[in-house]
Amino acid sequence: MTSEIERIRSALHGRRLSPLAAQLGVPMPTLEAFVSNGARLAPALLAALAKVLESSPPAPSKNIPARKPDMRLAARALKCTAVLDATGLRDPGSNSSRVMLEIVVDGKVFGADVAAKSVRKCKAMIVEHGVDNVALLIQGKLEGNAIVEAGLVAQPRNTLKATAAPVPDSP
Repeated sequence: MTSEIERIRSALHGRRLSPLAAQLGVPMPTLEAFVSNGARLAPALLAALAKVLESSPPAPSKNIPARKPDMRLAARALKCTAVLDATGLRDPGSNSSRVMLEIVVDGKVFGADVAAKSVRKCKAMIVEHGVDNVALLIQGKLEGNAIVEAGLVAQPRNTLKATAAPVPDSP
């Protein structure tokens, strides 16, 4: 059993733990303590970890080449912009100043806290132009599974249709 635990610990080294913790429903500190100093885990949790690790890893992104990076750079923040489905937007009411949004992308859930005023403005834009003619965007800094310092905006899409000018009759 000890060799199995060591195998699991070594497989977790260098891997992002937050998706695993979310998938298994385990607090991050518990998983971090197990990886860093071998803290004990319940047998059922060890079995679940082993099963997750045995499953094939996700396919690498097509945008990232599968080669060793030439350099490593640091960043203060990772900015994100997401185009949202405007059909799910509802009026937050007049008694709240902040609205908590839950955004689902490829099965991953992200949270964002935005001003209720921006939600009301976006809802008005959707009512005015129609849900199919508005692009609903959220922008902010990505921190774990949260979009912090987020802003919500609705932009009307260009709905002008190209019309051909009539061709004059030639004599």
